[in-house]
Amino acid sequence: MEYDCRSIASLWSCVKGSTTLITEDIYLSGYVVANDKFGELNKTIVVADDSGGVAIDIDMEDINLHYPLYSRVVIRCAGLWLGRVGPKLILGAEPTANLVVDRISYSEVGNYLSSLPYNDNTPSLRQHKVAELGYRDMLRRISLSDLHIIDEERGSQWADLDTVTGRFRTSIRHFCQGGDTLRVVVDGNCRYANEDIPSTNLRLSGILDWYNGSLALRIINHGIYL
Repeated sequence: MEYDCRSIASLWSCVKGSTTLITEDIYLSGYVVANDKFGELNKTIVVADDSGGVAIDIDMEDINLHYPLYSRVVIRCAGLWLGRVGPKLILGAEPTANLVVDRISYSEVGNYLSSLPYNDNTPSLRQHKVAELGYRDMLRRISLSDLHIIDEERGSQWADLDTVTGRFRTSIRHFCQGGDTLRVVVDGNCRYANEDIPSTNLRLSGILDWYNGSLALRIINHGIYL
């Protein structure tokens, strides 16, 4: 089936506040650049094209088995709700409570997401300098080299342990690249939460996310390289 797909960046023309019901017959296509493969996201995938990315909240376990990293998908937007959190766009179901969108139910997700045939291409992985990062990179695949953990966090694990619950909690780490500092958000449920952060220079790859009101790199696919 042929789809007349718009760019993901064009979704901004639909924004009418923090939450908007999409009624237009809009299709998007792109690659899955983030999912729950290593527990780095919770019930969310990120789909990106050359213009930008959008998060999609889905009430599904083991999303990676259904929408693996770098697989191609088409999104039918009509009937979905579009939420805006700062410079970040999220697609999902009608919001409840204080959410900008709710998760699309497992039984409904097939009405909105369709997988495309595999090809040999993968979404571009752009090399960045910390100082160059901005809103235009939101939810896009990025890589940064020559990073080192700040002195105050040297010897830390990737996530902090909550001594009350005994579980790791989502944490922020700070890395320097020259004179610039990068925030890195690490989900407490990721598989490497208890791993020690290397003290050597690193290359990190993932997506640029929006966390607690600021830009932050979210490592994807355990993208930590010595």
